[in-house]
Amino acid sequence: MKVNRCLAILIGVAVSGSAMAANWVWDGDAAPDTSWVNPTNWNNNTMYTDNLPILDTGDFATVEPGTDYSTASAPLRIGQNGAAELQVVGGDLTILNNVYMGYLAAAGHGTLTVNSGSFTTTGNMIFGNNGAPSGTLNLNGGAVNIAGGLQLPATAGTYTIGLNDGTLTCGAINPGSGANIDMTIGSGTWLIESDERNDIGQMLFQGQLSADPGLSINVDYDEVLTNTTVTATATPTGDTLLISSPGALLTLELDAPSTIATGDIVVGYLEGALLANVEVSDILIGEESNTNAFTLTSSTAFSLTDAVPSNETVSIQFDNTVAGLTHSEFATGTVFIVWNEVGNPTSQTNQINLRANFTDSPASFDLDPALVDLLLSDPSTTITGTVVASYVEAQTDATNVIVSALSISNASHAGFTILTGTPLDLVSPAPNSSDLNVMYDNTVGGLADGETATADLVVTWQEAGGVEQEEIVPFTVTYAAAIQSELIIDPDMTSFAGNVRWLERQHVDNGWYTRNAAWTLDASGEGFVKNLVNDDAVAQASAITFMTGGVLTVEFDWTPATNAVTADDLTLRYNCYAWFDDTGSAAGDDMILLDTEKKAYSLSGNSGLIDFADNLKVYLSPAPNKKYAIDTIVGVAGVTTNVVIEYDVSGLAEAVNDVGDWDFWGIRFETPAAAIAGGKVGNVSAWTVPPVVEGPDSVNDITMAIDGSDLITCFIGEEYGTYALQSCGDLVTANWTNVGDTVTGVGDICLTNSISAEQAFFRIKLEE
Repeated sequence: MKVNRCLAILIGVAVSGSAMAANWVWDGDAAPDTSWVNPTNWNNNTMYTDNLPILDTGDFATVEPGTDYSTASAPLRIGQNGAAELQVVGGDLTILNNVYMGYLAAAGHGTLTVNSGSFTTTGNMIFGNNGAPSGTLNLNGGAVNIAGGLQLPATAGTYTIGLNDGTLTCGAINPGSGANIDMTIGSGTWLIESDERNDIGQMLFQGQLSADPGLSINVDYDEVLTNTTVTATATPTGDTLLISSPGALLTLELDAPSTIATGDIVVGYLEGALLANVEVSDILIGEESNTNAFTLTSSTAFSLTDAVPSNETVSIQFDNTVAGLTHSEFATGTVFIVWNEVGNPTSQTNQINLRANFTDSPASFDLDPALVDLLLSDPSTTITGTVVASYVEAQTDATNVIVSALSISNASHAGFTILTGTPLDLVSPAPNSSDLNVMYDNTVGGLADGETATADLVVTWQEAGGVEQEEIVPFTVTYAAAIQSELIIDPDMTSFAGNVRWLERQHVDNGWYTRNAAWTLDASGEGFVKNLVNDDAVAQASAITFMTGGVLTVEFDWTPATNAVTADDLTLRYNCYAWFDDTGSAAGDDMILLDTEKKAYSLSGNSGLIDFADNLKVYLSPAPNKKYAIDTIVGVAGVTTNVVIEYDVSGLAEAVNDVGDWDFWGIRFETPAAAIAGGKVGNVSAWTVPPVVEGPDSVNDITMAIDGSDLITCFIGEEYGTYALQSCGDLVTANWTNVGDTVTGVGDICLTNSISAEQAFFRIKLEE
């Protein structure tokens, strides 16, 4: 026999681009022992294998001599929400993923201090990720190895790097222009496994990189290994290096009606072992996409008699009267700077790419809204829809915009009339605007209750003297009578001649039921949309023994009409209750009595009722003259409010403290009598989370994390067996299917699976 034990969880899936894992948070429970490899210092008292290690506010961890730890993991975050520090005082720690120095909040600050030993990441070291946190790297000895890039983006965060001793090695660097970088080099060495001379030059010009007092930055480039080495020395030891800012690309932005754009390249040099000055013998512009559009407006030759920060400026001009660019086009070229050390006849050439972008936006015409949706509640009246027309003038040769014609096309019914005359001259650009009005007359169109008329408003416009263009705005008019309907209940409702309704409890098929056509099921069949005013309804799910648990969660959306104004217009009332046969009598023997306000206030036969809004009390027959409470939600005109209510019935009488004990449950909605038409209720759903079975066969300490398109579920299996992650789209059909492969084992177990649904239920199943 197979015994299934499971936990059902409803989660929303948010897709992102990084790897997926559960959070493994440092809690320091082994204090005063701060060892990174002491499992007690982690929240699950186990190491973070395949998961996401986090040092957060106030955390301090150390890598001690003799440590050699490397295991698969998600990215390491140091200082997620506040200040945290990892200190390597010996041994070797390897993170097989990215490392974040500060992560989420501006208050986040990650510090990595390496005194001896090594710290290695096989990914990138990223400062300032999300929320502009800050970070500090102190290298006092040993080594920091970054296989990927040292990323220092331009955010509000501050990045401090001190290479006091030891070696910092990285595959590449990405210093943001204007980033708050304070990088100093003393006795340390910075080895970059790529040609980063331009970025180093930019950092020097911007004051982001400097040497300790009495020292100067020295840059060596190995053309064979394509490595860049940066050190600080009292006397230069490398080659003289010409640097510029920008180092690789100068971009010029040109906005019409201007035809000229200019930009500068700042040029300087780092002194080499020869201690020689630099001569720039020639500056050329070539490789142009548009011949002669770029020109040099400064000297083509000059001497640099002092090293950085001393510099000269090379000025570039772009002329669009030569290039002839139109809107959104661009031109490219290259600046060649020919130079040599004084006394060295061998010349070298630096290249900086050029790009000029041209913007000459034409006039833009805007119609708001893009779709007009009108609701008519009186069959003998008219209704008018308005479209607001405005424009943004062209950058060059700006003129006013004219609406030259308005017409109706594709009308499903007669009755649409244009009220705005043409031509209509929009003499001033936005924020000024003009109204385009269209009226619908239902005495002509003849819509019946629930019917809809559609048409397109065709707007013909042009810049004065320009070419005519067309825009289309769809119009929809729905006639929905304002009525007070009967309570909507299961198909076997019977009426009583007096001022009450007797609702006969029947055992019907699973599903949602509505009685009035004004309420229609949505595409999923799990909710309904109301388009009538002063109407009420009950959504009913019957035979709900497919669900178990002591907590019922009900969810729905409420959207008041777009033209709602008064409190009544914005208000939705609802009450939720369950009923059951407490003695097992046949269907039809028991009745629930509703008064004229549609509130349940009395029971007959052997029926019992749970009213959620009124303290979750259980009333068994008889319970005369009890009016059950109604809850209220007040929304915002045209805005959907998601309502989630959690009802805990676990403390009720034993016979009814589990959702599976009930025969039916229902939620009823109504709008006030004075409300206007157009409010909508939709996406009604309900679910329970069954309790975890305790004991030796249970699944405990479940954690779920989402990142990218993966779901990683970790848990502790208390017995050896085969575990599977299962999912289903809803708990009505409860069609559970395996997600990915099963795993056999005991103790700490993690399952990694791809998911694609925006929302799903998940459970962990043990079969034996």
